[in-house]
Amino acid sequence: MRRSSPESDSQVDTLVALLSHERDRQAVRSALPTEVAVHFVTRPACLGQRMPRGQPTAVLLEIADAQDNSTLRALAAFHRHAATVPVCVYLTLRPDVVQEVLHLAVRGIVTDVIIPGTDNLRQRLRDLLRHAHLRDEEVALRRVWRMWTPPEARDIVVACMAASHGVASVADVARRLSRSPRTVERQVTQAGLPPVHRVLRWSRLLRAAHRLEQPGANIKQIAAELGYPSPHALAQRLHRHTGLTLTELRTGGFGGLSAYVQARLLAARTVASNGGRSRQGHRRDGK
Repeated sequence: MRRSSPESDSQVDTLVALLSHERDRQAVRSALPTEVAVHFVTRPACLGQRMPRGQPTAVLLEIADAQDNSTLRALAAFHRHAATVPVCVYLTLRPDVVQEVLHLAVRGIVTDVIIPGTDNLRQRLRDLLRHAHLRDEEVALRRVWRMWTPPEARDIVVACMAASHGVASVADVARRLSRSPRTVERQVTQAGLPPVHRVLRWSRLLRAAHRLEQPGANIKQIAAELGYPSPHALAQRLHRHTGLTLTELRTGGFGGLSAYVQARLLAARTVASNGGRSRQGHRRDGK
């Protein structure tokens, strides 16, 4: 990660940490990138307090005693109102503590563990922040598609989202669903959605736009992760759909692209409800 540019100052990663020993707090400070804000709390009840910039990016806490119900209650309460924020336990290797952490993991409250003295703390904290961004990305994409996706096509859109981490085709989506490509295309058309290749293209672009808004975003890395031939090609595609420059994309690209996608989804549903004809009386396929 590099330091965020002035255009993305509103997007700063914040780690909330509950650690009892100063040596552990110092180790975490030293392991985090300089642009990440760390907020140490002293009591479990402080986990739920509002940060100056809203919800934290991730939470790191020590569970030293499984009999300390205050920490477990505070953690459960935090999860209820911030379920998408990953929680990582700074794990003390006591059998009762390990058992409790496993129980919390099964419930979906704990998403990862770090074992001090064994794990590479610097790498694990970077992985934790990256995991947080990916969870936010999935939630953001679901929010874009949810309003205009009818129930009968929801599994197809979910499959498209899952396949949109790189270059994918209608055949890839069909394999995920154990259907033929023709069946998938027909079901999408009947649901009043755009063709599958557009759903895939827009989902991949939404991922790119979301990642560009993250602290320290590197367009070269994002283009490589998502299978674009070059950073320039990615920037061109995003500009074509949003009209935004690369600098503007770092602060408003996802919102702009979301509005574009939702407008196209609304148009597709409107055409479908009119029997496949636009307001000019032409068929959707132009004939």
